[in-house]
Amino acid sequence: MMQLRHRWEVDVTVSFVDDQGDAAAVESTVGSTDDPAVLAIVATSDPLVWTVQAIGAVGSTLEWAVQGDADLGEGVVPVVVHDQIQIISGQAVSGSATYGEPRPMVQISPPPAQNEQSGSRKRWRRFPGTYTDFNRCS
Repeated sequence: MMQLRHRWEVDVTVSFVDDQGDAAAVESTVGSTDDPAVLAIVATSDPLVWTVQAIGAVGSTLEWAVQGDADLGEGVVPVVVHDQIQIISGQAVSGSATYGEPRPMVQISPPPAQNEQSGSRKRWRRFPGTYTDFNRCS
């Protein structure tokens, strides 16, 4: 099985072999997928090269197939090459934030402890996002 990004395509080259594993010719080829609206297979000028396009929903796993006619005469002896492709999402290029419902704070974060240099206790007031040292404001 191969993973392919949504809205990407890949060329697939198929080959056919005989019972000894040697290359074998076929008369014609036909491509198909489980659902052409999700995973399309498109013929090229070479009957052994097909373009598979991931056009449907992310997370889908579908099978594609290329069927050839192994009888090089008037009859038809089908032989099939097939595999699966899982459609995955692309690389992140942006992001978004979703806010929850606003609510009163249950506990305010404690201010920093006593100033360690002088040993005196400082007065702190919390402003949104920061603490302010009022001893420095005089």
